[in-house]
Amino acid sequence: MKRYVLTAMSAVVFCLFAVPTVQAESSPTTLTNEQTVLISEINWAGSSASKADEWIELYNESSESVDLGGWILTGAATGGDAIGLESGTTIAPGSTLLIANYEMSHENTTLNVAPNLTTASLSLSNSELAITLASSDGTVIDSVSAKGATLLGATDPATSMTRNLETLEWKSSSESINLLDASQLGTPGAVTVQEHDEVEEIESDQESEYETSECHHEENEEVLEEIEIADEVETAREEEVVEEEVVEEKPVEEIPTYEPDAVIFSEIVSDPEDGTEWVELYNPGENDIDLEGWSIKDASSRSTALSGYIQANGYVVVENPNGNLNNDGDSLTLLDPSGLTIDTMSYGTEEVDTPEKGESLVFIGGVWSVSTTPTKGTYNVSTYLQEELAVVELEEIEEEVSEQEEVEEVEVVEESDVGAIHESPLEEETVIACEDGVIHSIVAIASSKDQPTTKRAGTNTYASYETFEGTLTALPGTFGSQIAFVEGIQLYFYHADWPELEIGDVVAARGTPSSSRGEPRLKISAQEFISIQEQSEPTIHTVAMTDLSSLQEGSLASVTGFVLNRDGDRLILEDDTGEAAAIAHSKTDVRWSGIDSSKVQLVGVVRHIDGEARLYPRSSDDVRTIEQEGAPVATSTKESGTDMYSTIGIALAIGAVSTLFYWYARREKRTNKLPIPIIQTRNT
Repeated sequence: MKRYVLTAMSAVVFCLFAVPTVQAESSPTTLTNEQTVLISEINWAGSSASKADEWIELYNESSESVDLGGWILTGAATGGDAIGLESGTTIAPGSTLLIANYEMSHENTTLNVAPNLTTASLSLSNSELAITLASSDGTVIDSVSAKGATLLGATDPATSMTRNLETLEWKSSSESINLLDASQLGTPGAVTVQEHDEVEEIESDQESEYETSECHHEENEEVLEEIEIADEVETAREEEVVEEEVVEEKPVEEIPTYEPDAVIFSEIVSDPEDGTEWVELYNPGENDIDLEGWSIKDASSRSTALSGYIQANGYVVVENPNGNLNNDGDSLTLLDPSGLTIDTMSYGTEEVDTPEKGESLVFIGGVWSVSTTPTKGTYNVSTYLQEELAVVELEEIEEEVSEQEEVEEVEVVEESDVGAIHESPLEEETVIACEDGVIHSIVAIASSKDQPTTKRAGTNTYASYETFEGTLTALPGTFGSQIAFVEGIQLYFYHADWPELEIGDVVAARGTPSSSRGEPRLKISAQEFISIQEQSEPTIHTVAMTDLSSLQEGSLASVTGFVLNRDGDRLILEDDTGEAAAIAHSKTDVRWSGIDSSKVQLVGVVRHIDGEARLYPRSSDDVRTIEQEGAPVATSTKESGTDMYSTIGIALAIGAVSTLFYWYARREKRTNKLPIPIIQTRNT
């Protein structure tokens, strides 16, 4: 009987250990004898183009190509999942394999080298890494684990963590290779060898050759002495030449540096009527500035070199800058000769509108606004400020008329006279001309109308502005300092001088109706145009995914669904009705990488942007995960191989034990040594 028990135990042990499993994580600086491929570089910080512009680089240190088909990278995908490498994926000897989220041509990447593999599932934590490279049989080939203070790399500027291929030690990248953004540090797709290592290798080769030569010419010592003497003479000559060069070398000219805003962007035309885009610069200082060595860089890091002088309090116009100005939004950076950033601006954002064809963006009084009257090479005109100040003047006139009527001390102004005043054409000398941020003159351009009555949760036209009343759903600063939301519309306050507000305040706001990327907004010019009527709990609409589009701008909505995909700040949820997008705004603390469940419930502000209804959670408190077995998961390759092997191993072990006991029970039954009731378990 002991022999049978030992046989059963041996079978169990064999089944358990015959199943390939992922080994325990090895130190990133410890190699196994079989190790041929290293994790050589990790960019978890994203780039100036996108936070999701992440990539991982592998390096083949062997002298032969390695087939990576079936290999997996665990901890490198959305939610800490695994990325599987397809059959036929190979890496040449001494070469790299670059895995990235975007193709080189994509607008969201700064890569200037084509990735070998692209996958939207790549997602790397900015606070903790635990990445393992395993072969197709589950053997751990390499791994890296770091968090907190031990996590190398940086976000500003974006810096990858790279590996010394000799010592295997990790460090923060100090070079910029194969990247469009020169300020970003990293070497994707490039094999870098430290200069001192090359020198040591060359010297080692020379010594080896010399020793070989010595062995073959032991009897010819005279020849060797002649060679040594010739080397000494050549060395002496080289030293003389070096000394002469040092004497004749001229001192390095110091590169001038400038203070921020020494020169500023003043006006931008990105979609011109005549086809010529241009950028206007302004010198607010008292001295002329030499622009030689200065440059303008756009969002794709394409650079335009500047030259000539810009006079004090003068303008310079740069036509058709390299890379073109995107009509739907772009960013510009002004760099001095030393590479310091002197000024930056962005448009097509929540804070700065995108100008229409033939319009310009002008910088007046510390803010950017759209102008229908481009003023190339001279002081700026703001159509928006012109309209807002005209409204203010009209209000003052009508308020004065109202007071005169009440006291009956002054002759009442006829309505026709008021209309005649405000319908007069706009004259050149009365435009709002701003130089150095100073408003020179104003003119009323709106026509007189009857005094409006405010309607709750709606609009009412009065002159060139409207009054809107609604319940506050997102405070100023949640998605931008100039933006707040009430149920029904976005409030955009030019100067961000908001009164004290709380969620649930019923706000009456007066301003100019507008839109940005299809999103309705009300532009407000002064704090006195915002008043709090009462306090009311905002309504949270619980809806299906496809019903988000039916809700008003700024409404609060609650949705529940399965995580279908994650891409940077964008999360795609799915329920029985369809799909919808939720956005983790950079101003909030919402991060989709922290979601470890396949099902979530979100509360957020509904925004209609570019024809799409999107949900914007206001903080991490608006995000709740729901644990549910069998739910679909975000698009990525799971560690299914490991789970499958484990399951098969357990099943085989149980099957082997059951078979042995069944055989043993039948045998004992025949010899009347085992009671019959135990055998009956076979039928259960």
